[in-house]
Amino acid sequence: MKEKAKILVYVLIPTFFYIFFGMIISLTAYAFGNELISDNAGHISMIISAFCSALFAQKLSGIKLKDRTDLRKVKILPLTAILMIGYAIDQIIQFGSGNILSRITSAPENMSANETVFSIIGAVLIAPVCEEIIFRFSSIEISKNEFSAPLMVIANGIFFALLHPYNIQGFLTTFSFGIITAIIYIYSHKLIYCIALHAFCNFMSVLVPTEKIMFGGQPIQSVVNGFGVCSYIWIIVNALILAIGIVIFGGYKQSDKVSTAEKQ
Repeated sequence: MKEKAKILVYVLIPTFFYIFFGMIISLTAYAFGNELISDNAGHISMIISAFCSALFAQKLSGIKLKDRTDLRKVKILPLTAILMIGYAIDQIIQFGSGNILSRITSAPENMSANETVFSIIGAVLIAPVCEEIIFRFSSIEISKNEFSAPLMVIANGIFFALLHPYNIQGFLTTFSFGIITAIIYIYSHKLIYCIALHAFCNFMSVLVPTEKIMFGGQPIQSVVNGFGVCSYIWIIVNALILAIGIVIFGGYKQSDKVSTAEKQ
């Protein structure tokens, strides 16, 4: 029991790095009136926190970050399936919950950063790399010998969601995304898959103007009562993407089994 409590404290340390460095950098920028640093304090703190978290996790677990991000071990078929399945589930949960919540309540709209070059780089490159190191690599490698996979997956989703101060729709979206990427990491041992999915989802969110894409005279995505909503065609499209992704992944697993059996 004492060992589990100690590991739990260790698991929280990467999250502490994330919060601590964010506060220090924000306060420093405010004190010196540096607007550039202030606007990018979150991304700067992510980089420092990811570096510290990776070192801390490597020391405790003996697993090196480079072993989990080796591009030579990446396989195209499972990566394609992961991108399709992960993105489709993210969209269905995000906008499915938005469609329901917008009919029964209202909330402050989730804040989004101004689309500058720095914010785009931060969303598509810095956040995916750093957050996956902090929340998936560090937290899971530290705790995997003491806690069950289901517990790690749920806890990962909760921690990830709590550190993204969104409305209830945003919480559900980040919670489910944390669960998806935790499952991917635990069962593949490839952080690069999690980073790729995170980057792809952020890329689609930041750079693809879905609110300007029309179907039947209506945008496929819009905001109602503070919640992101979508047309039902968008849910159907993502359900099809999900199904295709599952078929691709199933085909890959089957061929992998055959290949392994032949080698034996």
